[in-house]
Amino acid sequence: MTKLIKAGDYVTIGENFRLVGLTEPVIIGNDVNIAFDVVMITNQRTYDDITKPQRVHSYINKRIVIEDGVVIGAGSYIMKGVTIGKGAIIGARSLVTKDIPAYAIAAGVPAKVIKFRTDKKTDKE
Repeated sequence: MTKLIKAGDYVTIGENFRLVGLTEPVIIGNDVNIAFDVVMITNQRTYDDITKPQRVHSYINKRIVIEDGVVIGAGSYIMKGVTIGKGAIIGARSLVTKDIPAYAIAAGVPAKVIKFRTDKKTDKE
């Protein structure tokens, strides 16, 4: 396993999981469930100069952090620079382009927070 991948205990990763452009660390906490067909991408071309051909554009490289207790639904894409907070759930086929707070349930393209998970006994996050 490369030094750029750090995974905690009790991590489940489904079939066809892919890390693309592994230029920065991917840090996965404990008790994380990553479903099948999930893609994590740590870099992206800038395409900021229209006078240059695409092959010469530089890359933006940023790490991805998946905190403890996260569930990532099937077919989701996690983009560079994203942190998914503790206990968050990402719906299937979501495109995560921004940080997701702890205990959030997020889904969509791009992924947006739908609601927050709460403790039923105390009604707290």
